[in-house]
This record gives sequence, structure tokens and C-alpha cells, in this order.
Amino acid sequence: MTRQAALRLYPDPKESERVHTPRGASATAEGERLVVRDARGAIVVVYDAEAGSATIVAPVGDLRLAAPTGSVVIEAGEDVELSSRRTVRTRAVAVESDADVTRFRSKALEVVTGVWQTTARTVVHGVGSWSLGAERVLERANDVVRAVQGLMETRAGRVRTVVQDTTQVRSGSTSISSKEDTFIDGRRVLLG
Repeated sequence: MTRQAALRLYPDPKESERVHTPRGASATAEGERLVVRDARGAIVVVYDAEAGSATIVAPVGDLRLAAPTGSVVIEAGEDVELSSRRTVRTRAVAVESDADVTRFRSKALEVVTGVWQTTARTVVHGVGSWSLGAERVLERANDVVRAVQGLMETRAGRVRTVVQDTTQVRSGSTSISSKEDTFIDGRRVLLG
């Protein structure tokens, strides 16, 4: 029996815990952990049997999960966390989220879209300042109630109010000032 055959029949226990590829990658059993290293010795995969956890690392370059003809499913019994030192990007034909509660916390939020449509039972905004810039604003509602503690001011080129039934104005004092003519037209004009 040659020495090489003897090594095959009776391998070194230490060597039996390590598997090598022709290009130098290796896998070892280190206690309860299975560790896969690249040719430089950097760890790329660690499975901890005691903790039941697995870690995948790309020491140099990108980490890519791809299923060219199928789906990629990430499922967790607890939380799923995405963390990046730079930017997290999502590219898709459609993005859907189904959650009981959705929260966004950001110093700044910028949305650029062709159409923004919101359907909700109740919408509540709490802001320090509200600024709206639009070519046209169209509002439809059964009832509109505005409560303003300070000044409510409207500046416009022209103002037209069309009311089908009754208009009521109640104030402590009323002042109407016109640079030109003032017209009051009605079947009866009652003063006092």
C-alpha cells in the first residue's frame, strides 16, 4: 500500500474538517459553525448551528441575489432590516406594500410622480407650515369648515362666489371698500 493510499484510508482528523476547491476556496467546521472562505481566506458564509443563524458576506465587490426565471423570497419570523451607508434603491414595474401600519421617518421627503391618488377614510396633517403651488386647485366636498385663530386672507386677481341658497356674513364689524363703483342688486335691499 502506498503512502498516498494510506492517507486516503486514514485521513488526518484536522484535514477532514476542511474542504478545498482547486482555486483555493475552503469550507471548515469550527465548533458549531460552518465557515466558507474565499481564496484569500476572507469569510463569505457562516452558519452557526447553535444559534441557528447564517451570514453571507461579500468581502470585496457586490452581493447579488438573482433568480432570472423565478422569484426571490425573503421570509422572516421576526423583523427584516435593510441598512446601507449610502442609498437604498427600488426599481420595479409596480411596488406593493400590505401592512397594518406603515411608518416613514425622514428629515426630507421628495416625491416626483405623474399622478398622486390617495384614498382614505381619514387624513390628518400636522405641519408647521403648509405651502401649495398649483396651476389649478379644485375642491369638492359636502361640507367645508375652516377654523382660523388669526388672519385669513385671500389675494386674487378676481373673486367670484356662486351660492344657490343663502349667504350669511356675521362679524363684529364689516368694511367694504372699492376704488370704483359698488353695486348691490336685488329684488329688495333691506338695511338696518
